[in-house]
Amino acid sequence: MSKSLTKLKDYNTDFSLDLFTKGLNPDQQDNYFYVYNNFSNNKFKSSSCKNRSLITASKAKPYKQKGTGRARRGSKKSPLLVGGGVVFGPQPRLPKFSLNNKFFSVLNRYILNFLSDKTYVVDFESKDLKISSFFKSFPDLRNKKVSFITDNSDINLVRTIGNVSSFHFFSSHTLKLPVLFSSEYVVFTPNSLKQFSSEVK
Repeated sequence: MSKSLTKLKDYNTDFSLDLFTKGLNPDQQDNYFYVYNNFSNNKFKSSSCKNRSLITASKAKPYKQKGTGRARRGSKKSPLLVGGGVVFGPQPRLPKFSLNNKFFSVLNRYILNFLSDKTYVVDFESKDLKISSFFKSFPDLRNKKVSFITDNSDINLVRTIGNVSSFHFFSSHTLKLPVLFSSEYVVFTPNSLKQFSSEVK
């Protein structure tokens, strides 16, 4: 088993930090769209009201069709009645504000370039990694707020330390700005770094 926590700038690999700055020229509007996308796609809208299908009431016709002089009525759930359903009312939803992949990739690199001073690469080789041995190898990460950028192949690492409350896990497509900026460490795995560099090239 071999493990080490290496500063991204000092990581010896084909990956170059220049990839973070390659083709970067985001303007103020681009930054706004990125932040809006990041916040809106992670903000659940809980406002809700009942439409006529959700109202609990008798399904019987309130009164006969003809002979009363009143407007015909087929249900007590009608939006026209007090206690009836609401027409086109708000429902719980998760808004989706999409950006194209190329644009999203450029802004991701812009953010990670800004955070490069606290960005590291955690290098490990283990099939049965345990949380105690993980903290023994990386004592600097104990009781720290850490954002891990992982790949699908890093399932062993996620299963091992995924229940640590101060650890957060993202892919290169699911970064959350508030968590990244408040983290004390931003950590890549070799696999996620390789994938990230392949998406940039």
